[in-house]
Amino acid sequence: MTNSRNSFAILITYCLFQILNTLCLNLLPLKAQPYLWGTLLALLACAAMFGIQKKFTFHNPYDQAHISGPQSLLWSLGGALGLFLVQILGLNLEYLLLGQKLTSANTSLLLTIIGKYPYFTLTVVLALPILEEFVFRKVIFGNLSQHISPLGAALLSSLLFALAHGDGHYLTYAGMGLLLCGVYAKTHRLTSSMLSHILMNAAILIMAYY
Repeated sequence: MTNSRNSFAILITYCLFQILNTLCLNLLPLKAQPYLWGTLLALLACAAMFGIQKKFTFHNPYDQAHISGPQSLLWSLGGALGLFLVQILGLNLEYLLLGQKLTSANTSLLLTIIGKYPYFTLTVVLALPILEEFVFRKVIFGNLSQHISPLGAALLSSLLFALAHGDGHYLTYAGMGLLLCGVYAKTHRLTSSMLSHILMNAAILIMAYY
């Protein structure tokens, strides 16, 4: 029962964030600073998910850490590097096989917004990775892995992760999702995949502007 409450509450929080964020961006004029409200909503959603996890602790096969903190950090760093390489490989394969652009429209849009509203960095680098790890790794991958094979759970979770980004680079995002599932499964720490995700987003931002 606790697991189902945790999962349901996290999914509802994520859906509410997406709905309210969309309303802010589409209904509020620029002078009302919709991206500032979106950033605040994202940070509030993160806080809510951590609160939900504390109140309704969700135990799945990947929640009992069995490696040390330093080892977990190394996995996080390796995961961030792996994400960067997977993104390069995925984009190039999509270009060669499908004729898609070598850039992600989703990433380009986020970078454009950050260029105009620097505080939006908190959303892209911190809040979104945390929210996505809770939903796609903790809830979806964690729940599915209790009913089907870990590989099957990782594939389904990663497919949903790719679809959620919605810019057509499904192979690239699915590959990134699989790697993040691997980091979570190997370290048994959701914070490890969160840190990998955060570091990768931060690296892309740094390379784009510096």
